[in-house]
Amino acid sequence: MASVWAVIEKDKKVLLVQRSLKSSRPSQWCFPGGGIHIGESPESACIREVAEEVGLRVAILESLLVAPEQQFFLCKAEPGQIQLKPNECQAFAWVEPGSILGTGEIMDLRRVIEVLKMLGYKPEVPENFRGSAS
Repeated sequence: MASVWAVIEKDKKVLLVQRSLKSSRPSQWCFPGGGIHIGESPESACIREVAEEVGLRVAILESLLVAPEQQFFLCKAEPGQIQLKPNECQAFAWVEPGSILGTGEIMDLRRVIEVLKMLGYKPEVPENFRGSAS
């Protein structure tokens, strides 16, 4: 299933959520997002997934990266408080992109680093890291 991910910035930090223990890839950190329903556009799926996972309304600003089975969007959140959906996310954090690895295990780290670099950030890169983002 194709997935979409929202990159939401605030005060030079990005929003990450920690996946629920009941989800696939439990306890990993990622941008808010998830699967696209049949007949749904990637943009609509991204807006829906953010609302479902963290309770925020977002507007899509631009598509950042289209990869096989994944699409990342830069989004702007409307003012509001984060309200996690417990069966999907167990925690959230506003993370400085340069120190993202200190957050914990990052889901699809290579893509996350690539997206952060596209936004002009210089995320730390693990030793012996391979991929287009290194």
